[in-house]
Amino acid sequence: MKHKSTKNVNNNVIKKVCVLFFMLNIILAQDKIELRQADSLSSIQTNNETLTSLSGNIIFKKGNQLLFGDRATQSSR
Repeated sequence: MKHKSTKNVNNNVIKKVCVLFFMLNIILAQDKIELRQADSLSSIQTNNETLTSLSGNIIFKKGNQLLFGDRATQSSR
């Protein structure tokens, strides 16, 4: 059995917390969330579903809050 390093486990926890924070902001948001910056944006259509991916230096803004990241994906489902 392979053991995960503490650094990898911490990175995974941080990523999951950021995704949870992002999703809760979207679900509970009354203000619109605005994409301020991303290095690249791509969109793929598969099985009647559109997947939109952002990568590199992503900044979202909602009200006076900023959310920073390096990868984000949105599904049209």
